[in-house]
Amino acid sequence: KLVRFLIEGRKTPVLAEATGETFALVGRQVLAAYVPRVFLESPGFSELVRSPIVIEGSAVGSVLATLVDADGKLLARHLLVDRAETRRHFTVLLKYRVDVEQEGRLVLFKLKGLRPGLQVTLPLILVP
Repeated sequence: KLVRFLIEGRKTPVLAEATGETFALVGRQVLAAYVPRVFLESPGFSELVRSPIVIEGSAVGSVLATLVDADGKLLARHLLVDRAETRRHFTVLLKYRVDVEQEGRLVLFKLKGLRPGLQVTLPLILVP
């Protein structure tokens, strides 16, 4: 049988054989303690992206996404999740404009009130 898994934000076909064994299904709540407070599914590390970038993942609390170019200039920002007491999934389109292909960074901030707390930086290749 062909089974599909989501690996690094992409559907990936995998061949599998039936073993005759049965397994109990595990829900998301069982795994929630092992998932980081901010979990980014896409885009991937150093991925080549075009506007708009599709940002997908899940988070608890408030999370702000910013996109900066190679010089650190702010290109776009968007609040992904606002005051979520439980994990919430997000899918956001982030529009930007650059004239030439260049390195950029997607920076996610876990907010504490109005101040940034945890910061996650993801390098990207920005394409016009």
